[in-house]
Amino acid sequence: MTASATPLAADAATSVPVFDRSRLEELKAMLGPALAEVLRAWLADVPGLIGALQTACDRGNAAEAALTAHALKGSCSNVGALRLQSLARDVEHRLRERPAECGAASIALAQLRAEYENAADFIRTRLDR
Repeated sequence: MTASATPLAADAATSVPVFDRSRLEELKAMLGPALAEVLRAWLADVPGLIGALQTACDRGNAAEAALTAHALKGSCSNVGALRLQSLARDVEHRLRERPAECGAASIALAQLRAEYENAADFIRTRLDR
């Protein structure tokens, strides 16, 4: 499927790892046991960002949606959620390039939700150790 066929579907390659393990090690070295709190906060915050993105798109507010996608991208970058970060970046850029297609974001939002679940599973397995 081409980008024109699915205007806001993210094109993040599946070759992008779910998580940057070196980033997690870096955070662990900096934060020690507090890393678990940071990751739990990330797990709690991201669904709200995806929900806010959905709301902005439902309202046709591409500017707000792009800002929310940008915030999601930054949040993912902070913890090393590479694939979700890549998807959020793609969505942000497409919303800025083609704001009139904001209402067609359902595919991209489904991808973001699915990738959040992959990243959340990755984190939860590490927190449960």
